[in-house]
Amino acid sequence: FVADGKGNITGVQDLSQPGKFNSAPISGTYAVSASGQGSLTLASPSSIPGFIFYVVSPSKVLLWGNPNPNANGIATIQ
Repeated sequence: FVADGKGNITGVQDLSQPGKFNSAPISGTYAVSASGQGSLTLASPSSIPGFIFYVVSPSKVLLWGNPNPNANGIATIQ
């Protein structure tokens, strides 16, 4: 995914969950507080409506699925 620094996000969702295959383009909005904690809301067709996240460093973000805790993960720059 790519965050534009203005509250918009685009990318490809590729979830690996038992019994589900989901790879689809995504878009949405996000907001980040000064503490590094933020929220992300994804538009349809995402099967996960949103995430709570914490920016650990310029290259690492921790994600918690909201409301689906099975979508927790780590995003790193590749």
